Amino acid sequence: MASDMAIPEFPPSKVRPIREANGWTQEELAERIGVTRSLVTHWESGIRTPTGPAAILLHDLASSTSGKKISRNRVDRPNDTR
Repeated sequence: MASDMAIPEFPPSKVRPIREANGWTQEELAERIGVTRSLVTHWESGIRTPTGPAAILLHDLASSTSGKKISRNRVDRPNDTR
């Protein structure tokens, strides 16, 4: 039986404004949410859409007044190949 739960997504057009509002480079944002810099680049250019845990963290960051909240919630990936 397939699950009816949707995978969370985050609008790619909002990634750069959030990053720039916090004064972060693409690398710094990537480190804070546990993804690669190239994935952040793909989001910002609209090639890919943030989904899953990264989308949740971006939603949290967008709703917080500073980026400090997201650094405490970094997603640890056991098979991270960065």
